[in-house]
Amino acid sequence: MVKLMRIGFVALTGLRVWDAALLELGMNYPALASRAGDIAALPSLGLLTLMALTPNSVATE
Repeated sequence: MVKLMRIGFVALTGLRVWDAALLELGMNYPALASRAGDIAALPSLGLLTLMALTPNSVATE
């Protein structure tokens, strides 16, 4: 019996500012929130690269 390896790729995107100094510099403007939504809508380049480099013998989702 041949075992098939399966890998699930999950994209986690978003823009979060945890540093209080950055928040004080204005990282909480509404324009930043709208740009964060645009960034989150784009596919992760790193994730696409990993999927492209995964051998065909591995099932990906």
